[in-house]
Amino acid sequence: MNIDNSTDQLWDLELSCIPNRSRLFHLKPIGMGTPYVESLTSYITRLAEAHSVPVGILILSEIAPLVKKGFVFDDSTRRELDTLYPSCRFSSNTLNGSGTWATNLVPVLESLSGRSDLSYLTLINIAELLSQRKLLKRFKAWCPICFQESYIAGQPISEPLIWAFNEVTFCSHHYQQLQTQCPFCKKQIPFLGWKSRLGYCSKCQSWLGLSKKNELLDPKFALEEMEWQLGVIKNIGDLIANIPNLLSQFDRDSIRKIFLTYVKIYTDGNINNFAKLIGQKKITVQQWCNGRNIPMLSKLLEVCQKLEVSLVDFLSVKIISSEYDNVKDHQESNYKEKKLVAVKNDDLLTIENKITAILLSQLPSSLQQLRISLGLKSNSILYQYFPKETHQIVLNYRNYCNKKKLDFLRSELERALENEEYPPPTLIEISKKIGQNNTNVLYKNFPELCYAITAKHSFYRKESAKKNTEAIRQQIKDAAFSIHAKGQKPHSVNVGKLLTKPGLMRDKRAITALYEVLQELGYISDKNDAD
Repeated sequence: MNIDNSTDQLWDLELSCIPNRSRLFHLKPIGMGTPYVESLTSYITRLAEAHSVPVGILILSEIAPLVKKGFVFDDSTRRELDTLYPSCRFSSNTLNGSGTWATNLVPVLESLSGRSDLSYLTLINIAELLSQRKLLKRFKAWCPICFQESYIAGQPISEPLIWAFNEVTFCSHHYQQLQTQCPFCKKQIPFLGWKSRLGYCSKCQSWLGLSKKNELLDPKFALEEMEWQLGVIKNIGDLIANIPNLLSQFDRDSIRKIFLTYVKIYTDGNINNFAKLIGQKKITVQQWCNGRNIPMLSKLLEVCQKLEVSLVDFLSVKIISSEYDNVKDHQESNYKEKKLVAVKNDDLLTIENKITAILLSQLPSSLQQLRISLGLKSNSILYQYFPKETHQIVLNYRNYCNKKKLDFLRSELERALENEEYPPPTLIEISKKIGQNNTNVLYKNFPELCYAITAKHSFYRKESAKKNTEAIRQQIKDAAFSIHAKGQKPHSVNVGKLLTKPGLMRDKRAITALYEVLQELGYISDKNDAD
């Protein structure tokens, strides 16, 4: 018998590759790459919860020794949370910004968790674009409905970075003012404290979602203020979402180049005229253009509104790197190209008369309808020879379509409110039925109707709950009296056997009803005798 002593096919002596292990959990940030990415303080709080330790213990035992050399955590150093991170009580907002605390903490936390993207939970990467003055709130702000929806859906609760901005005082999802004070202890809540918990007050540990003391309120915003807030949230949200794409593309000189480029484009290099255009003082714009000062976020948002550009577009890298001469040459080439199209005077007169008739008409027409009626192949001639009138036609038709859509939505909401359908549908069901999947549009334009529909459904739910409670009480009473008639004492076990749903006795309403029946039958005289 031949025996093969070769072990080549039996053993693989090569060492297996074992990936590096992290000291803390490799916890993934919530909302990365979106306008609602969570803040760094939110991430630290979730990390502490994942390890089942208070935030203070996590910081002092794991983070502080790496930030401060020679630090040893023991019972005598518990109070050093305030000396290491004084911001944890009063200015923990700096951990979400771009200051020393954030820049020192992020690399330590990345090494402990094995992640490389935690800087995107702060403003470190755009520190050279925004002034730190009045940028972030000192204390937390939150939307109770967002907390409640996350809790009901079983999703992890987080605090978006956008809520930390001073300019954001509004929830664009629910059209509600952000809360800044615990409804129970009436105190402001720091972003990070010893016993911080997401969705709870770190002072009294009360739930910050919807409750009797924290109910949904009517928006206190005027329409103009609401529109401004929506624009602010859109601009800041887009900036936050694009932070990963803006990495390493800005330096201290970037903001100066940006303003010089816009001054060159809009006013041919005249800073005084540009300052008037954007509604700012000349000395302020000069300081921005020579790089002596970085504009505050509130000022940047005002500038973007005046120029009718988004914040991300304003800070576009393409604009920074564009050469002034190239911009001018591009504008001149576009101007020459427009003049290449020649049109006869008689044709121009016909087009002008048609445009005038449309502008004077009570029923606006679209630019496409105008182009077809004139037999034109494109809209370029209209924009070339009648730019102001053409833009006005587009604007009139857009406003007409928007008004028509809003009238339709209003009529559908009014019809749903007057309808006697039972049970009354929710606002979400109505919005889907009329083809408007986003309820934010309905809340923005018809807040009173939306709240009336919500209140109607809420009243139905309360009445249904009352009827359900009464039905349970009646079942308990009938079962208890039936057992009592047989000479036996009613209790949860034998009463539960007579109910349509045996597990119903675990319901608090059933337990209360049984207690009341036992009192009525004389079995107990005091609540302590219920057992």
